[in-house]
Amino acid sequence: MKKVVFFLSMVMLTSTFITAEAGDNKWGVRAGYQNTNIYSDGDAIGDNLGGFYIGAFREHQLIPLLSLSAGLEYTQMGMKAFDENMNLNYLGVPVGLKAKLGPISAIGGTGINFKVGEHDMYDDVKGFDIPVYLGAGFNVLMIGIEARYQWGLTDINGDSAGKFANRGFQIGISVGF
Repeated sequence: MKKVVFFLSMVMLTSTFITAEAGDNKWGVRAGYQNTNIYSDGDAIGDNLGGFYIGAFREHQLIPLLSLSAGLEYTQMGMKAFDENMNLNYLGVPVGLKAKLGPISAIGGTGINFKVGEHDMYDDVKGFDIPVYLGAGFNVLMIGIEARYQWGLTDINGDSAGKFANRGFQIGISVGF
């Protein structure tokens, strides 16, 4: 399974840079606030945990109103339980589509997140997560404001006691070049 995950992540990362020489590319950075929790069978396990995300991206225009976006992003996920912050830190490769109509855009996609750290988690958490996300944005010149909701598709629980999944809301700012 680790070989499959590694292969898929390399394919996504490689596809990010294949069209780097094409004319309709935009590079940028994004950062913002993230509010997350861990869910089991649709129910929140603890209280929401605030954190941040930061990353870089590249957008390639496919047709006038649709672009493909991919990048590298650091995110803090987790929950708050028993007055303790239970953090999961991920380095991810998000890949998505952006449909733009004037200054308003709809965004959606998937990716793969690799765990780079954890703090105060009860069970051993798997080393990766595969999220999907949906959201909307508003752009003025080089500045964008985005809000998105992210669902983890992977059972991140390291044992068989139950299925746990990351979920979270992000709101942030992006600057494109």
